[in-house]
Formats: sequence, structure tokens, C-alpha cells
Amino acid sequence: RAPREPVLRGAAGEKWKDATLADWPDDDFRIFVGNIGNDATDDLLTKSFQHYSAFNRARVVRDKRSEKSRGYGFVSFSDSKEYVRAMSEMQGKYCGNRPMKLSKAQTHAYDDVEAMARRDAKRQAQGGGGGRGVPPNKRPRAKKNWWD
Repeated sequence: RAPREPVLRGAAGEKWKDATLADWPDDDFRIFVGNIGNDATDDLLTKSFQHYSAFNRARVVRDKRSEKSRGYGFVSFSDSKEYVRAMSEMQGKYCGNRPMKLSKAQTHAYDDVEAMARRDAKRQAQGGGGGRGVPPNKRPRAKKNWWD
């Protein structure tokens, strides 16, 4: 497998290259694992799912500064049937001291800075809409008495 290019990401006005996605297979089926505690590690998450034949890898997302778990992680599978089986069998099972909440991992087009800029431009072109009506400071004053 050829090495993948880092993904260009952006947030809070800053841009950076993220090489961590290169560690994951291109055509995998990924589970988002929520509600995992601070005691969860990559090894513990791996041990929870490695009995599935199509298991690829698992990762607990950690805070860069404190190295504490951020409360979620990801598990990768190479086969869709094993992925679905793991989703149904492992839902609510304990990984460490908390029951896991599993869902399909979302891949967002806005992780890509150019896609994010296109999305923002499209939203601005469409204009506002669906707001909450007239802001309070622009509303006509209500009459205090019926004779006013």
C-alpha cells in the first residue's frame, strides 16, 4: 500500500496537515465508540473487538495536552458483515468501567479545508432563513393599555 498524503484540515482560522488518517485503511467500515471512560486505552478497545475476524484496528482519542481520554474512539473492520455483527453484539457492552455506545462513524467532507470553504460560500449565497423572526430590538413596541 502506498503512503497516503496528509489531509489538510482547518478550524478556528488555522490550517494544518493531519497525517493520522494515513494509519487507517482506505476502504474500511468504521464504528464510532462513545461513552468510554478515562481508563480506556487503545489496547483495551482492541481486546474488546479483536475476536472479530475482520477487525483492523482500534484507537481511543486522547486530549493532546493532558493525554486523558476524550470519551470516544474508533474501531475499523474490513468486512461489512462483521462490522454489522459487531455493532449489534457490542452495543452496551463494557469497555473498562462504562458501557459503550456504538454508531456508524461519520466522515465529514468539511474535514477538507477546500470543501469547508465551498460549504460556507454556498450557505452565504443562500442567505439567511429559518431564523426566529424579528429580533427583539426591532419589534414594534407593544401597547401598554388598550386606549394607547
